[in-house]
Amino acid sequence: MRLAAVFAVLLGLAGCAGPAVKPADRHQAWEARQQSLARLSQWRMSGRVSIVRGSESWHLNVRWRQAGDRFDIFLSGPFGAGQARLAGTAEQVMLYDSEQRSYTASSPERLLYDHTGIYMPVSGLRYWVLGLPDPGKNHDREVVLDDYGRLTELRQRDWQVSLGEYVEVDQVQLPERLEIRRNDVTVRLVVDDWRLMPG
Repeated sequence: MRLAAVFAVLLGLAGCAGPAVKPADRHQAWEARQQSLARLSQWRMSGRVSIVRGSESWHLNVRWRQAGDRFDIFLSGPFGAGQARLAGTAEQVMLYDSEQRSYTASSPERLLYDHTGIYMPVSGLRYWVLGLPDPGKNHDREVVLDDYGRLTELRQRDWQVSLGEYVEVDQVQLPERLEIRRNDVTVRLVVDDWRLMPG
């Protein structure tokens, strides 16, 4: 409970990290921002993720590399324990465990859950971590923007996504903290490092 309270306070401070000048129209700024972020086809992110599902919880380090439709995600416990690698596209995914055994499926969420017990919404998180809705589910979304035209709340795929504390990376504002909830699952992500690469 203490961790959740601290995270809530940090989310409340998100507005303090914005640019100095507010746009005249935040909705126009949001449209321009979506177009700019959609062009980020290659990026790297590293950070920490905590996942709570009912009475179970996991605390993991995460390294994520996105190159177009392909992703490469490394998950490990404290001090490198329990490593797993998830790689592929939205249509074909492979999971490599700490013993280098490999498994294949069409869903990253199902593959990760079946072999580790961890549920993480990988398909949506690819976009949410950038501060974007999943474009494949545009008919199913509710968004809340801050005064700078940045996403702060999103409901999509039955997930409630809260974004806090944006940081500027190569003149692009990207989220540093996310909290994602659905039913008895809560995912909290803290990004320690962003790297943007030429497309």
